[in-house]
Amino acid sequence: MLRIVLAPLTVPLFLFIAVFVFLPLGLYGGLQVRLEEIRFRRRARRAGRVVNLGEVTNRSLSNVGTLIIESPTVGWGVTRAWWTADDVLAKAQGPAPTNDNYHIGISKEELPLKFDQWCWEEYISLGKGKAFLISTRIGNAREAKLRRMFPSVPLVHTWSAFVRKCEGPNA
Repeated sequence: MLRIVLAPLTVPLFLFIAVFVFLPLGLYGGLQVRLEEIRFRRRARRAGRVVNLGEVTNRSLSNVGTLIIESPTVGWGVTRAWWTADDVLAKAQGPAPTNDNYHIGISKEELPLKFDQWCWEEYISLGKGKAFLISTRIGNAREAKLRRMFPSVPLVHTWSAFVRKCEGPNA
């Protein structure tokens, strides 16, 4: 009997919760992520750590350097592209992590991985790093474009989300 009475209320209640709870939370979260990216780019620019794609093109013509794709968030799909004149893979103290390494690190709560911590300290940190932020939006399509533009320049991925969590919100 109770099931018959509650059944007509289920769909409207679900729609109400979706529209008035989850949608605003998602919009708020997305807006916060976007605003943080704007603030980060401003801080990077003030620190002299931003280059445009034309500068990278000129510097990379001699096939030097490495493109670094950084994932600074967990779950929001935000990525940033960095460039350094260094050969990151040659200087690294081990191989770049694979997706399996990240899955294992998550399950064992061993994040950040050593490579990500090292990459953060050497290249990405605005305070200590030496890579330059490429002043473009980055995502899967843009990463593919960078790979086409610089086919002989190595590209590495790093997940700095947990490094940033350890270092604080303004890291």
